[in-house]
Amino acid sequence: YYLFCRCLNRIPIFKKLVAGNSQIASPKKIFDVPRTRCVLTDGTSPLIFSCDFLPEWKQVHKEIEAALDVSTEIGVHVRRGDYTNKNSGFFALERDYYIEAINLALSMLKQQKPKITVFSDDPLWCMQNLSSPKWEILISGAGPEKDLYAMSKMKALVTSNSSFSAVAAHLGETFEDLQLVICPDRWLSEPNNTVVGDL
Repeated sequence: YYLFCRCLNRIPIFKKLVAGNSQIASPKKIFDVPRTRCVLTDGTSPLIFSCDFLPEWKQVHKEIEAALDVSTEIGVHVRRGDYTNKNSGFFALERDYYIEAINLALSMLKQQKPKITVFSDDPLWCMQNLSSPKWEILISGAGPEKDLYAMSKMKALVTSNSSFSAVAAHLGETFEDLQLVICPDRWLSEPNNTVVGDL
């Protein structure tokens, strides 16, 4: 579907059917056009989570919820993979960030030795670096759609510098499940580069 939308966006005659980040962020509402149009976005614009899109997000939640049980209250998203490549424009966050963020979440939610679900493309690194006597780590392997849903259902979410966890945070806010979001203050490898949307 993503590739299909990208193709439509590159063909002049169909380009008007696709809304990207710039159209979503513009003052002109993009909802005046037929609902058949596609939205091609990395999800960093808060407007994509506005009430105009709420029916669609509710449908997504309904479909995923039937196949997933969320039993933990604190989630941590760790993005590594391509982020370990210095040429990617991003960088893998250090262990210290995650440990400090988890401790902050524990203190704010007053959790006593909780279970923490980690969502990551590098589960081995997570087990080696994020394990602690203070908490039990569960590694999610449910797949991206279910992971996105599960992250949005946490009471506290520690994000990586990835739009994937930023979308989960927005969804958690939209559905009023998340009470606490902890995120990095730097998202790109070059500190002076600006990020898209509200990251």
